[in-house]
Amino acid sequence: MTNENFIKWFRELSIDDVPLVGGKNASLGEMFRELTPKGVKIPDGFAVTAEAYRYFIKSSELEDKIQNTQSDMNPNNIRDSEIISHIFDERNDAVKSMISNVIKVAKDMDKKIGICGQAPSDFPEFAGFLVKEGIDSISLNSDTVLKTTKKIVEFETKFKETEKQL
Repeated sequence: MTNENFIKWFRELSIDDVPLVGGKNASLGEMFRELTPKGVKIPDGFAVTAEAYRYFIKSSELEDKIQNTQSDMNPNNIRDSEIISHIFDERNDAVKSMISNVIKVAKDMDKKIGICGQAPSDFPEFAGFLVKEGIDSISLNSDTVLKTTKKIVEFETKFKETEKQL
């Protein structure tokens, strides 16, 4: 299994790829592919695939734990269940390591990189982590834009001051 199975660039995706990368990412891919040739400037990005998710679950030995807890959960609200929410926490070291690596690869390729997801809106410290890693753009929920943007400015200022001291 290679990393090629875990990440797909938006330029490789279309709306037909919903089962592979989910609706938001497939839509972003479709938008990138259709609008970029028409002169609309849309930064390329990537999607983490369903295969990457399954690999993470298997390699973390979470399959049995998930199966055992499903009977106690509301199937309409699995992600927010206190029983397993810690398993799917974007602040997990493995997830952060993967994100760091992808940001580094994008930077090494002189590409812009952004993230679309819930974590930067819910966890300001995660947005700070992304800033520290060098992310170029962060998608936020509309109700958290001001609060999170203020935090991001604080993080950026802190990181710049730390770099000056080095």
